[in-house]
Amino acid sequence: MRSPRVSGLRGKGLLVAALASIAIVVSAVIIRTEEQSPPLRFPAADYRGYPDVPLAGLLVGTNYTHYAFPNCSWNGTNILRTYARDAVRRRVHVQLRTMRRRGIESLRLVVWHITDPRPNRWGPVPSAGGRISDPYRTNLIEYLQEVRRFGFGRLTVSFGPQWTNNPLADNYDGSKFSENWRFVKDVRSLVKRYGPRDTRIDLFNEGAPSDYLKPRLFHRMNDYVSSMYARYVRAFGSDDVTVSVIGPENRFDRGNRLQNLIDSIRSTGLPQPRWFEIHLNDAPADALQGLRSTDQVLRRNGLDQPIVIGETFYDDPSLARAFREFFRSSRRVEEIIQWFRRRSSSCNLSPPYAADAYLPLSRVTRKPLR
Repeated sequence: MRSPRVSGLRGKGLLVAALASIAIVVSAVIIRTEEQSPPLRFPAADYRGYPDVPLAGLLVGTNYTHYAFPNCSWNGTNILRTYARDAVRRRVHVQLRTMRRRGIESLRLVVWHITDPRPNRWGPVPSAGGRISDPYRTNLIEYLQEVRRFGFGRLTVSFGPQWTNNPLADNYDGSKFSENWRFVKDVRSLVKRYGPRDTRIDLFNEGAPSDYLKPRLFHRMNDYVSSMYARYVRAFGSDDVTVSVIGPENRFDRGNRLQNLIDSIRSTGLPQPRWFEIHLNDAPADALQGLRSTDQVLRRNGLDQPIVIGETFYDDPSLARAFREFFRSSRRVEEIIQWFRRRSSSCNLSPPYAADAYLPLSRVTRKPLR
């Protein structure tokens, strides 16, 4: 799913500059005050009594980035931006507990970022200097610790560079690549230290280049993905990393995004990811076709890696039936992570989330491909 539109700063004279300076000072005071508040401690019993999540079977999870979407708005409720508030900590704690009780086994967190996110309130955090700064740093650490305490089986962290940090944007600044890379390394260090046992990194949310892009933009995206992937694998190996792909949206889709990703990574001479993450925010018949097409592309390239459905419509019985149909011929899918929007709605759902339609599929154990 695409994130909301990003706005950039535009100066309008001395008055605006002065007001901006005042806002920065006020924000700094608020941040210092929030940082001085010790984290809340919840009863140890809240974290007990949940079954272990078996990683050998099919996991069912959910994207979880905001604690609410009031009046269909993304603004002011992103967890990484607001977790310093006690009321938000309590709310996230209850939501994580409820989702764990409802059988949610894994989570996916999109970290949207930009050098300076002002005036965007919908979700991006600052990545200036290639580091996640406070209060967002502390917010991320405490979020990761909560996810680990509740025993979720896996956490996927997906990076979503925005505005001049985004190679898909017309105003992309190539000098931001270094900032983005350092930011990935910095966030990863926290994820590995404080997150659950099994953590994964998606270097660029829906970053696989499409044949529908103009040639100049296609080459830029291809260079960004191959360079970022190469740096990551040389630094950390290929066991925990991928780049998510928008799956074929229907039988007429000729974007060839998965093949382009495979070719881009192949050009580096480095190993392919251990799994491929596909986004299928489509009608059931199209999602089934998208899975079959994905399977065919991987087989054509001699790849037996599993598939993760990293986004699909929320708790949808018709999509669950389509996935089950695919399972009749393939056990390649190892995780289904729903998005927080219903197929029939234009607004996001507020958590806590359930996945009653998809959970029965978790009984299907992925078998090795032959």
